[in-house]
Amino acid sequence: MSTSSSQPPSPPTTACIGLSATALIVFTILLFPAVYVAYKHRKVGKAWFPPFIIFFIFRITSEIYYLSRRTEPDIPTAYAMVAAAASTATLSVTIIGIIYEALNLPLFPYKRQRNRIALIAMNVIYNIGTILAAYGGMRDTTMPDNIKNGAADKAGNIIMFLVMIGTLVWLYPAGKHIYYARQDISYRSAEVLMMAAAPATVLQLIRMNYDLIYSFTQIAMLHPTTGSFAIRFVTFSLQLAIVGMVIVAAENGHEDIVKLLLERGADPNLDDRVLLSALRGDSDALIELLIKHGADVFMDGWSDERPLVIASRQGRDFTVEMFLEASYSSESVRQEHIWDAITVAAGEGHEIILASLMKHYEMNEAEKQTK
Repeated sequence: MSTSSSQPPSPPTTACIGLSATALIVFTILLFPAVYVAYKHRKVGKAWFPPFIIFFIFRITSEIYYLSRRTEPDIPTAYAMVAAAASTATLSVTIIGIIYEALNLPLFPYKRQRNRIALIAMNVIYNIGTILAAYGGMRDTTMPDNIKNGAADKAGNIIMFLVMIGTLVWLYPAGKHIYYARQDISYRSAEVLMMAAAPATVLQLIRMNYDLIYSFTQIAMLHPTTGSFAIRFVTFSLQLAIVGMVIVAAENGHEDIVKLLLERGADPNLDDRVLLSALRGDSDALIELLIKHGADVFMDGWSDERPLVIASRQGRDFTVEMFLEASYSSESVRQEHIWDAITVAAGEGHEIILASLMKHYEMNEAEKQTK
């Protein structure tokens, strides 16, 4: 890192040490509610809760590492650069994942396959930018700017910044869809997630702007990790605000909203799209909740393909078992569903599911005589 003078870097100031200690305490305390909401969303929030927890690991360990070197020169070490890049990256991926989860509405799913592709593409591109920035920005006193590769550092920061600009653009169609899905049973929770994702995206862009400016200027005091106290305080405050919004928003999960409606007497069989949409959303927890509150898996006259058949085709062993153990109103209709599922499972080669279905299938007299 270049400096404005020829003097060697000095140890961290008392203010910077105090800020680092404060950050360590604050993020350690916030780790507990973060783990709690991550556990709540372990089924529907797979797109965001793993990077969210990883953020805390890098943030806490980087502060411990910084405090352990408080008597040494205040320069961006290799681990400090990696931890800073990882902390920024995991928060960005968390925000993108929250938008993705908000769009997983049971009754009004929004271009699910396209969203999944967009999620994967943004994560891959962002990670490429993170690797470039982390590698290029490593301190190397043998190079002109005292960093390993200035071009890679600039390119990585530009890529990450553009991905978050894309996320900001994505907020408009996502928010528009959620607004028009006000009758969905999970509308309120999706709205809260979007209310957190929108300002979090803006704050993250502000935070990343400091990295981008530093990569081009190499002014020591502007470094987000080892710059002036003011810069460090701003970047710490931005990350703290984002983390707080994620925790508060995630507390209002889809499952809790559905559970509340069911407990207040909502009929899960009033519209067969409820169970079918939960099935399309890959949420076994939501499916189990609906079944416990009387959702009829084996009702006659589905508007779409039968749930047991869909689960059998997709090879979802646990879901098939839940359906088979569910209550039913007509044994004959149930047997029809099971037979259709057996045909599909046999064609797809799902042997475990086929075995489970056969245990619940009762052959009629004609079939027994044929056998």
